[in-house]
Amino acid sequence: MDNNNKNSFELFFSDLKDGHHNTDVEGVQLFKYSQYGKCAPVLYPASIIVLLSGHKIMHLGDKVCTYDANNYLVVSLALPALCETCASPEEPVTGFVIELDTSGLRDLIRQMDIKDRVDTDEDDAEDFSPIGPSAMDEMMLQCCVRLLNSLKNKRDAIVLGESIKREIVYRALCGAQARMLIKLASQSGKLAKLSSIIEHMKNNYNQSLDVEDLAKRANLSMSSFYRLFKSITSDTPMQYLKKIRLNKARELIVKNNVKAYAAAVEVGYESVSQFSREFKRYFGETPASLKDYYVK
Repeated sequence: MDNNNKNSFELFFSDLKDGHHNTDVEGVQLFKYSQYGKCAPVLYPASIIVLLSGHKIMHLGDKVCTYDANNYLVVSLALPALCETCASPEEPVTGFVIELDTSGLRDLIRQMDIKDRVDTDEDDAEDFSPIGPSAMDEMMLQCCVRLLNSLKNKRDAIVLGESIKREIVYRALCGAQARMLIKLASQSGKLAKLSSIIEHMKNNYNQSLDVEDLAKRANLSMSSFYRLFKSITSDTPMQYLKKIRLNKARELIVKNNVKAYAAAVEVGYESVSQFSREFKRYFGETPASLKDYYVK
């Protein structure tokens, strides 16, 4: 990024408060963090994450992925993971998230006619990583600059934002993580089935979900489903569901000022005491301790 753009975006982000911020383009969020954040649980959406400064380290089971201004991150599934934020007041972590839409991704893949150019052999399904960095090449950088410039003006964002967002996803499909995205956007194969199940779990996390029913939905045996799920997400299906629920509950408490007992019920817990125990075990703090984060 040249100095003019860098200075412009430093000024742009200097007015933002720390945290995530919605924009006038659906599925695009800006973020800024000015303090170091120790490794902590985070729910990553299926997304492309671009950093303009600072760097982050994502931990998913035994997988570790660092991303920064030179390497954007592609996350192909909604994943509860651990994230370390390497930021300081002098060099904050700044950037944006583009959430991936499966139908839009499939449409791009069809238009690009690249599905058959990527190896979709199922033999390596259990060795497949759902996350990965991709080098920030010049074409992708220019798309990111244009997107950020459009966000400075509401009319530009509304008129131009969607097309630039689509172009960024297109550039990601030209990058190092194309194989990952194509495999999981496919409508056939084990990984595509898993992607569909995870989408179902994400949309119905507050319902009573049964592993046997999920395996049937994926048309896999219980043992195959369990093994595949854990190899990709680093969690068992029920561990994954619990983490989704706890992350959603924390969001309700912090962003919507919902009481802990109400958040517990909202995300599908029948026992508030069990919710409190599991919340503290996962986040290292009680739901009540989040009162200082409430949005007034």
